[in-house]
Amino acid sequence: MFLNKKSATILTDGDRHYLQYRTQHDDKVWPEHAALDRVTLPIDDPFWEEYYPPNGWNCRCTIVQVRKSKYQPTPHDEAMALGEEATGKDTKGIFHFNPGIEQKTIPDYNPYIIRRCRDCDQGKEKLAFVPDNELCAACKLIHQLEIKKLPIHASRSQVIRAQKDLVDWYKKEMPSVMVGKCKARRFYTNTKDGLEVIINKNFYQETINKYQDDILFPLKLAYARKAIDLIKEAELVNPDEPSIDHPNEIFKVYKYIDDCYEVEMKLRCNRDGNYLHIIRIYKK
Repeated sequence: MFLNKKSATILTDGDRHYLQYRTQHDDKVWPEHAALDRVTLPIDDPFWEEYYPPNGWNCRCTIVQVRKSKYQPTPHDEAMALGEEATGKDTKGIFHFNPGIEQKTIPDYNPYIIRRCRDCDQGKEKLAFVPDNELCAACKLIHQLEIKKLPIHASRSQVIRAQKDLVDWYKKEMPSVMVGKCKARRFYTNTKDGLEVIINKNFYQETINKYQDDILFPLKLAYARKAIDLIKEAELVNPDEPSIDHPNEIFKVYKYIDDCYEVEMKLRCNRDGNYLHIIRIYKK
């Protein structure tokens, strides 16, 4: 997005200008991209981190600066919905990022150069000897840990993609069940020591909102998708962890250890049930 002197000027002109999405206004414009035409937003709006053009193969859309005095901004939620519709055919996630901000032409995780995920034997081989372009995003984090070359934080595109993947997954997979006379969406499972556990939307949202500056944040969200199975194998390590924020509730901490990480899962226990509260991961 911001790569040259002109683009740097855009940043400094943020007080006077918006950015506006423009199509080529001809019969070759895709209908879903035509809906984005004239979307107008502040320069620092998160919309531009996901839907800055190109938004598909051979996309000819552009962005221009417009004066705030001449245009009204598009409501953020409306713009995001239009962006999601415009990139709905991008099932491989190639265009859901901003190449200028990330300083790269394609995101780190993409299926065109990553071929090992389906038969991944992570933890069984020395990742330090595997080329980066043969590693998925999760394995690349492990690779960086192995050679002790860690970035300060995960890139914004990695965070956004991990958040979206988790939300899309639980919205699709979480069943609707009867709780008393009302319907609610939740998973039910049991711990190794026989405790019934409820996993609902709050667990995934709490996991998404916490510790976003952690280098392992995208990987943590991947583990959150497997929490319903991991809690079955986890060991109880603290049956009564105190909490300043929840003084009237009991927290139980469970730990699961695989080949590479320690996975900590915390249950929030009250008279309504035992709810999976949050998950964290640590390098062994």
